[in-house]
Amino acid sequence: VYREYIQNACDSIEDAVAAGLITDRKKTTIIVNIDTYNHTISIEDKGIGIPSDKIGPYLVDVASSKKINRAGQYGIGRLNGANYCDEIRYETSAAGEGIKSILTWDVKKAREICQDPEQDPTTEEIIDLVTTLHPSEPENIDEHYCRVTLVNVNNEELMDQEKVIAYIQQIVPLDYSLEFKDNLLKPSLDLDCNADYAERFKNLWIYKISVNNTPVEKKYSSVESGFEFGS
Repeated sequence: VYREYIQNACDSIEDAVAAGLITDRKKTTIIVNIDTYNHTISIEDKGIGIPSDKIGPYLVDVASSKKINRAGQYGIGRLNGANYCDEIRYETSAAGEGIKSILTWDVKKAREICQDPEQDPTTEEIIDLVTTLHPSEPENIDEHYCRVTLVNVNNEELMDQEKVIAYIQQIVPLDYSLEFKDNLLKPSLDLDCNADYAERFKNLWIYKISVNNTPVEKKYSSVESGFEFGS
């Protein structure tokens, strides 16, 4: 679930970089919020956003996707959280539109339809019954983002902040902690013999992610097994 939605967020950021809306991917943060009280999970990016006239093709047509030669190319991944919640809510805005589009998938209703032996609807009919495109709302004309929210999440592991952070550390190219960079990485890269590596490091493809306002960094430390590096 997290891999799919964060991958979508990263792709959206890359589209925003290509469009000139973001100058540096390292300066924008993918925000994950886990609300254990209300049982919701939201993942928000400041990427390209989805234009209002593309909501249908991108979020309703199950087999379509704007991605070319990327992970999740067939677009089904946006329903990845359906097994673990009662509703998936998308809120998005594209730069220059000045509106926020809102679309919801009532996955609880979809499950009920599929489990009813007296009904035998097609996939298209189910989608029509459970998808709602809400009236658009005013938005700052310069805003561009997408926020997906899983409502009434029924899986405890998805709500476990520590486990989520540990998983994200494994699947996303993240930055090192300041402690690690200051104590080990920077001194090493400052050596003349490592000049080539220092230049490569500047060009690393890195994303910033926070979970409940906690920055997620690579799982490295300046201390290992009780011994300080360089000692």
